[in-house]
Amino acid sequence: MKVEMHNVFKNMRYKLFQMEDGTYYIVEIKPSFWKTLFPFIYWFFTFPAYRVGDEKTIECIQTPENWSFNKRSAAIATGGVGVFIAAMFRGEIDMLSLDPPLYIKIILLILMFSCVLLIRLYVNKVKFRDLYQHVDLKQLKKLEIKVKPQSFKHIAQMFASYFFVLLFTILFCGAFFIEGNIIVLAAGATVLIMFSLLINIVIKEGLTEIEFKK
Repeated sequence: MKVEMHNVFKNMRYKLFQMEDGTYYIVEIKPSFWKTLFPFIYWFFTFPAYRVGDEKTIECIQTPENWSFNKRSAAIATGGVGVFIAAMFRGEIDMLSLDPPLYIKIILLILMFSCVLLIRLYVNKVKFRDLYQHVDLKQLKKLEIKVKPQSFKHIAQMFASYFFVLLFTILFCGAFFIEGNIIVLAAGATVLIMFSLLINIVIKEGLTEIEFKK
């Protein structure tokens, strides 16, 4: 069946939709290690959906009609953040180029990726707390649904966003290995953090095909 999917106000971890009988469901995009690294595999798994009977709760968490967020502009802007940081400190590159041994560079890269992943998971936890202020999901009836991509364009958007992040990450990591510059590493971490927050477009707003699983 097809339903109209809506965003939860300033909370990328959740979506909501309404059935023909007027019943609302809150869909949770539950994070995990592998799904954070490869977000497109979400489509191969089910999503927990919580049945909500109180319309006042929905009014509290639904995105206002007069509020909009231009994802494309935000993606372009965040894409330039790392480049801007690196360019701004370009004149200090000699001073900040430590040229550490290879094993130290590898350790620093592992620490960077670990910090980005922890930040991403922490943000998801904060978003859970934000929703909990309005509704306790543990008290609601839980079902499992399968969500399909809206279109080929949706699939292409997901993969394009993912590989765009991957390209920037490889460029910054490569530059760090060559120059050993901490600013380059920080710029790479900044891009990775910001894009990890924007890449969560597995379930988009709009007409979406879903299937309830027993």
